[in-house]
Amino acid sequence: MLTEIIVSASSLPPPPPPGTTSQQPPSSSDHFISVHDLHASTHLSTFKSSCSPLHGTSVSPSHLLAAQVDKAILNVYQWNKEACDQRIPLPEKLACIALSPCSTFLAAGSGSGRLFLWELASGNLVWTREAHYAALTSLAWTKSSSHLITASADSAIHIWRTADLLSVSTYSRPEDIQPLHTLSTHTLAITSLHVGAGSQPRLYTASEDGTIRVWELGTGECLTTFVCSSAVSAMTVDPAERAIYAGTPSGSINLIPLYSPTTADGAIGGMGSIHTLAASSSDVLTGHESPITALSLSFDATLLVSGDNAGQVLCWDLATRQMVRKFKTHKGPVSGLWCILKPPSLGSSSSLGSSKKTATGQIPALKRVQSERDRDEHNVVLSLQPNILEEEDQDEDDDVAAARRGLSEFGTQGSESTLRTQVQTLQEELSRLYGAYEDLRGVMEGVWRGVVGERVGKKD
Repeated sequence: MLTEIIVSASSLPPPPPPGTTSQQPPSSSDHFISVHDLHASTHLSTFKSSCSPLHGTSVSPSHLLAAQVDKAILNVYQWNKEACDQRIPLPEKLACIALSPCSTFLAAGSGSGRLFLWELASGNLVWTREAHYAALTSLAWTKSSSHLITASADSAIHIWRTADLLSVSTYSRPEDIQPLHTLSTHTLAITSLHVGAGSQPRLYTASEDGTIRVWELGTGECLTTFVCSSAVSAMTVDPAERAIYAGTPSGSINLIPLYSPTTADGAIGGMGSIHTLAASSSDVLTGHESPITALSLSFDATLLVSGDNAGQVLCWDLATRQMVRKFKTHKGPVSGLWCILKPPSLGSSSSLGSSKKTATGQIPALKRVQSERDRDEHNVVLSLQPNILEEEDQDEDDDVAAARRGLSEFGTQGSESTLRTQVQTLQEELSRLYGAYEDLRGVMEGVWRGVVGERVGKKD
C-alpha cells in the first residue's frame, strides 16, 4: 500500500531586535527534519542535527540533502538512518539547493550570488560562476532536467539550459555561457518558483513586490500577472495547474483559481493580462499567526500543508477550507515542506543503526573547485526525454529503431577526435560538391554557347 508522507525542515529563528533581552536561541544541533504520515498524522522519523535555510533542503527517493545555515556543510541523510550519514564540506555557505529530477545534478546558490552545479555520481563541480548580483533565493528544475531556473534577491530570474552548462567545447569559459532568458519584471526579491508539467511548461514566480507571474518558459513571455494585497512569502501550484496557493507575511493563505466557469474557455489570464485579486473570505485560509514560509500539496491536491516562521506545520482540507490536523512544531522557522510517497527504506529494520560504517549509497565528496582535467576525463551522460507532442500511435518497433539510431548517433559525441573526424568528412564532402558544381556549370555554359551560336548562324 502506498503511503504519503510529509517531510518538514527548519531553520534558525531570526535574531531578536537590538536592545531587547531574550532567552538563548537554540543552536543548529537542536533542529531536525521531521517525517509524518500525511493522513494518519503519526510520527515516522526524525533526522537529527539539521538546520537549513529557506529552500536549502532537497529530497530524493534515496537521500535527504540539507545545506546548513551556519556553516559551509552539506548534511546527507539516508531514509533508513536518522543520524547524519555524511557531512560534506562546501566552497561556501549555501542559501538554496535543488536536486534535479533525474537525481544526476545538484544545483546550489550562495549568498554572494554564485551558482554551483555538481554531478553527484562523481562529485565533480561541472560549472560555477557569479550568476546574480545578490543572494540566490530559490532554484527549480524542469521535470525533464533540461533547464535550471535561478531566482535572486536582486529580483531577476534566469533560465539556463542544462546542455549549455555542461558544454566543454562550445564555451571556453563559464562566463561565456549566458541564460536562455532573463525575466526582470519583478521589482523585489523572488520568494518562490514553480515549474509546471509538460514539454512546454509554464513557470510560476512569486515576489515580495506582491505579484505572482505566469511565464511561458520556452519564450520567456509573461502570460499573466496576479496582483496580491500584500507580499507573497511562499507559493505552490496545483499539480494540474488549476489553482495557485500563496502564503503571506500576515499568516493567511490565498487561493487563486486559474480556471473559471464564467469565461469562454474556462481559463483565467493569458495574453499578458493583469488580475488584481479581490479579498474574499472563502478564498483565504486563516490559522497561522506568523508569516508563511513553506507550502506543499498532497498528490491529489485535496490537502494543503503549510509551515510558518514560528515552526508550526498545519494541514488543510481544501474542499471544506478547514484545518484538519497539526504536526509537531519546530524550534525555528519551517524552511521546507514536501508531500511525497513513502520511500521503501523509511522505517526499515536497518534504521535502528549499526556500529559498522558502510559506504553503501554514499555520495562522493563534492569538489570545491572546477578542474579542466575532471571535465576532459569524465563524460556526463544525460537521459534524453521523449517528445510527448509526437504522435502517440507509433508502432513499438519504430520507437525501438529510433532509440537505437539516437544512441548510435549520440553515444560518441563526447569524443573530440570523433567530432574532428566528422568535421573533416563534411569538409571533404563539401569540396566534392563544389567540384561537381563547377563541372556542371562548365557543361551548361558549353551547351548555352552552342545553342546561341546555332541561332545566330541561322539568322545570318
